[in-house]
Amino acid sequence: MSAALLAELTKLQRQRSDSSPFVSHVEFHTWADKVLPLLSFDQKLYTRFRSIVLATNSARVLEAKQQEVENINTAIGILNQAIVLLENPPPQQLLPMSSPDKITLKWLYQHAPIQFYIWSIGLLVSAATLGFAAGVQYSLITTANPSSPLSTKAETISANPSPTAIENTKANDKAAQVKLNIGTPAK
Repeated sequence: MSAALLAELTKLQRQRSDSSPFVSHVEFHTWADKVLPLLSFDQKLYTRFRSIVLATNSARVLEAKQQEVENINTAIGILNQAIVLLENPPPQQLLPMSSPDKITLKWLYQHAPIQFYIWSIGLLVSAATLGFAAGVQYSLITTANPSSPLSTKAETISANPSPTAIENTKANDKAAQVKLNIGTPAK
């Protein structure tokens, strides 16, 4: 297909010049009518060629001879670009990679781009940082407010220790005095 297309475009090829290589405007449009459908293999070339043909019409109506010649030369240039593109096709795009049955570390090492590793390490660092920050916040909350529902029984006990033996003795002495004072008449 591209060999036949290349042969057709080569037959229609013209050389640029300071004056129009066409005898008349009708001859240019006959040539353009043959070239335009052949450029449909590349949408950009097709669109550019079509707009240049329309611009050539406008230049003719406005009697801008120099602009008309420039547009004709541009159309010839677009045809030449199409011929070069067919003679030297761009490299084929890579076929999509088939996925393996199992994704192993070896497969990831061989097939994953460097961005994958950068994102993975960033995700792990972010998760560790978030966990550390949550732990610090938890410890600040439980230390500042031991009666918080977040605090544990052990933290509550350590925040409110039980009375020492000396404090127990003093409390017992006060209780004994109160009992003794109850039995004696008040003065």
